[in-house]
Amino acid sequence: ITNQLKMDGGSVVVNPPIYGAASTLLYDDTHTSIGTEWTAGASSGKGVPHHVAVGAGSSLDFGSTSDNYTCTGNLTIDGASASLDVADMTGTLTVDGNLSLGTSNSVTMTLPSAEGTSKIVIGGDLILGANTTVTGDESNIELGGDLANGVSNMAFGLLKMTGSADQDVTGSKITVDSLVVANTQNAVVDDTDVDFQGDVDIAPGGVFNPIDGTTKISGTFTMKSD
Repeated sequence: ITNQLKMDGGSVVVNPPIYGAASTLLYDDTHTSIGTEWTAGASSGKGVPHHVAVGAGSSLDFGSTSDNYTCTGNLTIDGASASLDVADMTGTLTVDGNLSLGTSNSVTMTLPSAEGTSKIVIGGDLILGANTTVTGDESNIELGGDLANGVSNMAFGLLKMTGSADQDVTGSKITVDSLVVANTQNAVVDDTDVDFQGDVDIAPGGVFNPIDGTTKISGTFTMKSD
């Protein structure tokens, strides 16, 4: 596939495709199961898409799968009324590029509401546009790039900053149960590896754990007791 593979409600059930570096796997209908067009358990080679997008009025629901899925480019949910659902997934969704939602149109993302479910690993940026409606407050996110948050009352179970370059957290306030800074850029004490420019609330009983890297707090940082 060198351009676009468009899924109009069906799935690939036999030979997984080989995706080129500029290709996009487009889910353009309601999808509650994923075929070999996006092969579970593989991180490269056949069946591993580059970019993935969800079209207007369409949904991508990973159900209760324990399988792991990887795309080597960006995952974009920006078609009008598009949705992404990982609430019941127990595997890991890995996006090597950026995960972007609701930058132009109204979209929905459903995240876990209980601990110990899915994990999303993002190599690039997490961009939550103001047009994004989010349900669920126990997501487990590992982030290698920046967080640009346009969603009011955005909450995470775990937010782990794992970049190897400068990372910025901007936009509306976030609430986190467990905030971990594990940025490996360098060991310079007076440098800034992760800059929290927006406000951060650590939920009651929550944890702030700066494992690695230097943290700068430009916004308001609040830790609440039980």
